[in-house]
Amino acid sequence: MIGEVVSALTVVGADDPPGLAVAAISILVPLAVLAVVLIGAGAWRSWRRRLERRRVSPPASAAERARSARQQKEDMRQLDEAFAKVVQPDLENVPSVIEYVSRQQPEVAQFAQLLLDDGGRVLTSWGPKQMAVWHLEIQRGNWVVLLRSERGFTDPATVARAVNDSSPSFNDYFHMGLAVFAWARANEVPFRLDEPDDFDHDLVEYGRHALDWLDEGNGDALDRVYGAWIEYRHNYWGLEDEALRTLQAESVSAMEDAAAARSA
Repeated sequence: MIGEVVSALTVVGADDPPGLAVAAISILVPLAVLAVVLIGAGAWRSWRRRLERRRVSPPASAAERARSARQQKEDMRQLDEAFAKVVQPDLENVPSVIEYVSRQQPEVAQFAQLLLDDGGRVLTSWGPKQMAVWHLEIQRGNWVVLLRSERGFTDPATVARAVNDSSPSFNDYFHMGLAVFAWARANEVPFRLDEPDDFDHDLVEYGRHALDWLDEGNGDALDRVYGAWIEYRHNYWGLEDEALRTLQAESVSAMEDAAAARSA
């Protein structure tokens, strides 16, 4: 088709040069419009095919999501192990980390200092690195407490099982408040808990009791309490008023039952 157009333009141009431009416009403009239409139609069909594939693609099953989560957890563990081999604790920097944490979380800083005073082992200590990251891990028995701050925000203290001579995976840490709650309920200590995210417990007074209780072989209770708590976290979005209060009451009851239960 293009060859025919060129031949036609050559003939017109030879006989009437001014008519060459008119002939070119009269032929090329429709071709350009046709090309735009064809390209647009192709793009539309491609978009529709992608949309249809997205509609018919089945969502990931619970087993697939679980496998993906386990793989991600294993990847994080391997990265943490590799990182721990090359990063030695900077013991001289420990006071700086605690001082920084104390600006936002004074109770957490005091708790960490008590662990150190009791002979806690420093696994990692560094900061500030990259985006104002401060990081301190202290081992007591078979459990490790993590203090961490990033971009000016200091996290609550977290706790995880010790892993040989390396740091636990970041995903293995539990909120320290869950550990104190599990210890309190298992030992019939009447701590208040109005809703599942209410972790306002006295770490300075009770944090070490909770760690020692976990070290006596009660880590499964923390696992159960965490399971009840994370179930609440997965289901409370979008709930309001009475529905939210009902879920909170049920979740607190489930957490209390989980802490009080004994392994078979």
